[in-house]
Amino acid sequence: MGYAPADNPQYAVAAIVEHGGGGSVAASPVVRDVMTVLIERDTAVKPTYVARDGLRKTAGDKRPGREG
Repeated sequence: MGYAPADNPQYAVAAIVEHGGGGSVAASPVVRDVMTVLIERDTAVKPTYVARDGLRKTAGDKRPGREG
């Protein structure tokens, strides 16, 4: 289960993967992918991502190391 944007939720997504094991293995990637598409298509929301390196990235950010 996930919701976004965190500061003003507009979307909630839940996923169940039959025989998928733990949620972080099977269901979380599905929720992430669905949420990414929803946010990218929403013209009122400017998506912000937190990368594995810990840098916050906004879609279209052209600063070095922050490409969205």
